[in-house]
Amino acid sequence: MSRWLIRIVIFLVGSAALLVIGLAALLVRGPIDLDFLRPTMERALSSPEGAFRVELATVALAWDAEERQTEIRGTGVRVIGGEGQTVVEIPAVDVRLARGALLLRWRIVPVDIDFRDARVTIVRAPDGTFDLGMAGATTTESNHVDLRTVIDGLARRAATEAPVRLSAHGAEIAIVGQDSADSWRLTGADLMLRPDAHGVDADLAGQLEVAAHRVPIRGTARYRVGSDRGTVTLGFRRLLPEIVGDLPLWDDDEGPPDWATALHMPLDGALVMTLDSGLRPRLVHGRLRGAAGTVRVLGDIVPPIEVTDLRLRGRLDVANRRLDAQQLALDLGSTHLHAAGGLSWTEDGAIALEATTAGEQFPLELLDHWWPPSAAPAVRRWVVDSRRGGIFTTAELELDLRIEAVTRRTSLRLRRGKARFDRVGMEYDERLPPVTDANGSVALDDRGWTIRADRGRVGAIELAGATGLFPLDDARGARPRFTAALRGSLREALAIVDREPFGYARALGVTPDAMKGFLTARLTIEPPAQGSSLAVALSGDAHMTQVATDAVLGGAPVRDGDVKLTFEPGRKEDDNEGRNAGDE
Repeated sequence: MSRWLIRIVIFLVGSAALLVIGLAALLVRGPIDLDFLRPTMERALSSPEGAFRVELATVALAWDAEERQTEIRGTGVRVIGGEGQTVVEIPAVDVRLARGALLLRWRIVPVDIDFRDARVTIVRAPDGTFDLGMAGATTTESNHVDLRTVIDGLARRAATEAPVRLSAHGAEIAIVGQDSADSWRLTGADLMLRPDAHGVDADLAGQLEVAAHRVPIRGTARYRVGSDRGTVTLGFRRLLPEIVGDLPLWDDDEGPPDWATALHMPLDGALVMTLDSGLRPRLVHGRLRGAAGTVRVLGDIVPPIEVTDLRLRGRLDVANRRLDAQQLALDLGSTHLHAAGGLSWTEDGAIALEATTAGEQFPLELLDHWWPPSAAPAVRRWVVDSRRGGIFTTAELELDLRIEAVTRRTSLRLRRGKARFDRVGMEYDERLPPVTDANGSVALDDRGWTIRADRGRVGAIELAGATGLFPLDDARGARPRFTAALRGSLREALAIVDREPFGYARALGVTPDAMKGFLTARLTIEPPAQGSSLAVALSGDAHMTQVATDAVLGGAPVRDGDVKLTFEPGRKEDDNEGRNAGDE
């Protein structure tokens, strides 16, 4: 009995081997026609709910040399909507089946579907939903299939049968507006859909074409059954920001917000987006890296800023119309700027910005370019007109910007700030020697701008320290004031205070060139009293030591003189001590 059983097993194994050998020989010569399986294959690929059905021109068994396995190949693929209209045509599809399903249960259960040379058109309806449709087809409901219905069907199939993977290589996907000329296209696309019982995950790579723009992109997406939102992770290179305004992502009656066109440079980056059922972004987290280009400041309150590098990390809430920037870094050659803050906008176009900014190695000559004329205009005018050279080694500034909806009128308020400066020159009056090589700090608070100089020079005199207060325009009764501590040669100091409009040395009967000694002084410069003919008012006190001269007291020589002087416009007091050269 066992001998007969062995013979039967050998016969069956041999027959199977001959069958496999014969099948392999046939496959080497080309696909084997399986037209008798065509109806079964069409049912396996169609929607069980009847939302769409699939028709195939031919069905054959083929050998995939790359994967080294057999597959069922269909050609002339047509996806037909519920009303009988063809919505998608694909040249060919390769299908791999669940192992044993065909032999053991006489069922075709696809587990891997690969579309070849797919050309798919997705139609964006006026209500924001997306349908599968034919390019150039009339915009009637009967020639579209709801894309969400297809995706939900794939998830339900995965829950009841073997999970199926759908892929397309070198595909072309076009998205067009049903009632508009909006369109964008993804070419050379590699797409993979992985449905499961909970929804669909997708991977996508290709070249995005919008208007005249072409951008390589790579991304992933996740959709869950029953949700009206999906998640997309998108990476891109050399994206031109102008493309944002051309994407069909914004409400038709609003268009892209003003900030969306602020950057003019190629961008690399990644975005994690929450999309609604119309593929419009609702919430976006992202990071961007920009190359050389320009940044347009909202409201055009200053000219565009030329940058060599940009880095941005932030969060965009489209539903609530708010953009939060956790980090914005700009490189302007040797100058580095940083900012963080929030920007919001209204439906009618009004914009509000709150930001904290910082910078390093900022040349003060850029103040002419960057300081808006509407921000503290009196202080700006004095600083821009008086400053000569210099650099902010570090700077921080908090500001608020508002742009009105209709008039587009811009207002900028500087809340507070601080900075360190170096090598600054200041020409406060053309008749007086300028301040040069000043080093110190500047601060902004509710009173206004306060400047503190640690060192510098006034002409040939050393600036040992200085404090300047420049009130804001709304500071009640406050007046600009600049106080400086000076020390140096008595002759150089007297030459300064003897200049017009002061003439203090002449008033004392002193010739500056005939004086020797050392001087320390504390001077205050401020606007003159109302009705005065002076350009500025000068007051303070001075201490002159080691005074030596033959030009005072009727020519009597003075040595080791010690003079204390207090002066103000129209008034002076002195306290003199010294000895004549002949005194013992």
